[in-house]
Amino acid sequence: MTRSSYQVRPCKNIKEVLETHYKWAIDQQWDSGKDGNDIKQVLYPIHPSSFLVGTIQEEEEKENKEEKILASICAIQYDDNNGFLAWYIVGEATERKKGYGLQIFNQGLENLSTSSWIGLNAVAEQVHNYKNSGFVVHGDITRYNGKNNNNHLLTPTTEAVNIAESPQLLDQLVDRDHHTIGMRRPTFIGHWVQYHSTYGWGLALKDKENKVVGFGCMRPLESGLYRIGPLFADSLDYAQDLVTRLMAKVPPGAEYTTDAWMTTPETKELFEDRLGWSPLVTFHRMWRKGTNINKNNEQVPCPYESPAIKNGYYSVVSVEVG
Repeated sequence: MTRSSYQVRPCKNIKEVLETHYKWAIDQQWDSGKDGNDIKQVLYPIHPSSFLVGTIQEEEEKENKEEKILASICAIQYDDNNGFLAWYIVGEATERKKGYGLQIFNQGLENLSTSSWIGLNAVAEQVHNYKNSGFVVHGDITRYNGKNNNNHLLTPTTEAVNIAESPQLLDQLVDRDHHTIGMRRPTFIGHWVQYHSTYGWGLALKDKENKVVGFGCMRPLESGLYRIGPLFADSLDYAQDLVTRLMAKVPPGAEYTTDAWMTTPETKELFEDRLGWSPLVTFHRMWRKGTNINKNNEQVPCPYESPAIKNGYYSVVSVEVG
């Protein structure tokens, strides 16, 4: 059997995305959403050309050629021209360390080259490889798992409402997302909230003066767990009550997970001390400059030193897409 040269191309359709990006991620225990609904309902509809695959032609006879997909990546460009890389996978172990991953990674970077900044989340053992491509660590994310320990509400005068029911609430969430992580992405957040209103839950927490004091979303995963993200709140008590209210949406005995933003000082207290959840793995948020840098966007989207991300940002939207 002979092989033709390796090529990178966009996915043909959502079926191909699910057979590669989603399936391979599940095979490697990267579980972003049940049935791939986060991809089907959010990312593919708004960024179809972002999903890439690396392919070769396998030829047994001259007349019999068959394309084989070896690798995947998603190179998303948000509304504000910041980019993010995700689902970077070489599907079969026997095809790894042959350069296929690096080639599709470089193509993802090329597709995002006109971005202001390009981000990704890296496991610790891959940080040095991304540093070789110009990425720098600018934040830490820890994945926690746990159960509902039947916490009582600490702020019983608050009210939780469905984010999707109010355009004003959605606008506030877009602003909150922007001011904490540094990316303005109203199209993505709008689809994310709608996805959760159909396949999960998206709540805004209001105090007795009707002021919004927190936002939280939760969705089911293929594994049977429920993932919370994002989670924003004006205080630690509000954050805990949002988690408590989200967990109350599903039957007792369920297990939960979240990708927690560790630069916020109270994050560890919330998930470990108050909720009793266990840390599993830490990721590192990394950024590198694109070519579209000017005086308005010369600062990295979420630097360690930013006061905005040190207060009230407890869990990221998704470790896959920032």
